[in-house]
Amino acid sequence: MRKDLSIHLIIPVIFLLVITASSIHAEEEYLYIDMTDVTIGETRGVEPSPFHLSRDILSGEYFISIKTLNSLHGAQLGTTLKLSLPPDDQSPAAILWSKHFMPNITRGVEPSPFIVMSDYTMYHFPLTYELDGTPITAGEWETISLPQTPAMFGEATCATELPGVAFSDGLPRLYVGTEDGYIFWLVDSPFGGLVVEGAFTYSGGPILDLEPIPQHGYIALGALMDNAIYGFVPGTKKGSSESRYMYNFRLFDPRIPPMTDFDVIGPKDLLLTDPMDELKIVIADGTVELAIATLQAELLGDITMTIIPDVVDGNTGKIATNALLRLPTDHSTVLYDPHFNGEDGSSGCALELIGYPPDPCHYICGDVDNEGNINILDIVYLINYKYKSGLEPYILRLGDVDGIDPINILDIVFLINYKYKSGPEPNCP
Repeated sequence: MRKDLSIHLIIPVIFLLVITASSIHAEEEYLYIDMTDVTIGETRGVEPSPFHLSRDILSGEYFISIKTLNSLHGAQLGTTLKLSLPPDDQSPAAILWSKHFMPNITRGVEPSPFIVMSDYTMYHFPLTYELDGTPITAGEWETISLPQTPAMFGEATCATELPGVAFSDGLPRLYVGTEDGYIFWLVDSPFGGLVVEGAFTYSGGPILDLEPIPQHGYIALGALMDNAIYGFVPGTKKGSSESRYMYNFRLFDPRIPPMTDFDVIGPKDLLLTDPMDELKIVIADGTVELAIATLQAELLGDITMTIIPDVVDGNTGKIATNALLRLPTDHSTVLYDPHFNGEDGSSGCALELIGYPPDPCHYICGDVDNEGNINILDIVYLINYKYKSGLEPYILRLGDVDGIDPINILDIVFLINYKYKSGPEPNCP
């Protein structure tokens, strides 16, 4: 046996795991993504849940699929919910997880997906989760028909919501962008019901994406158009026009080609409490570069963003973050990246969600040296870490093999028993 292993132990290079797509899904085209944190049992807001809007290429049928993922390593929990959209001649414009805006009394209780169609019809249904993480419908589809038409505004292209904290009346708004450069918004009044409250435009071109951008004291409505992200102040009119919002900032991406999509890292519905705070946004431009931009909590005027690239395999067209989801423009894969580092743009792992059966982007419990298996080196690694000031495990929880915090001598004994005395398998939290 090699002596003094602690001298020679090194931290392995972060590995990237990408699962090959299943041929079962070769005819599916992933179109739009949104995601949230979900409640499972008594644990609220800890499990990421991606909502995918897809199309069967052969039949042309659109459907929504919803998965629940473990927030620690990205493994799927339970089974996938797959639902066909109600019949409609129009194509979907966007899928939106609505935390605040819901046209019923269950507002904010559980994730509620909205599908906005290009003709301004919206579909909505309540959603809940089994204890194993399986998403299930908690009611029938609801169809919401708006008075807007493509002849008035062009077809719908995107949608988002802003929470009630952004408005003096405390009511959240749902925003829809159009191909003719309009943005209109809906409010769910306790007395008037669901109504279109107003519309405005700054551009004759399409609104490519809408996302909330937290700022100090308010939450901006971020609108991607004309290769810039405009930060509009909700409820503030510009000049004497009642149809226009005022924007505080305009963010330019110095790269070519133009931006195609963006999203905010972290909570989108919380005000930034400190004017010195920073936030990060993820930008897609249809190339292999998925970029990160750092923004301040008080933004004014025109700003050219500082870009930190995160190079990925495949041209990225659509993104959704919190944990990070990425959709290449060729629609061949959907990547979930729970180890994405917003500080430097690095990524420790990536998981393709369309492979069957579900396969975690994970690390082996007990494989504390991250070499891909459990052996004597892992036991020595734990001993060195715990009692000889050795290196900390790359993922600390992988050393907690008995599932009881913290890491101590019991974990070392547990690993020895498992490896050499037919003891129980490691069970990391």
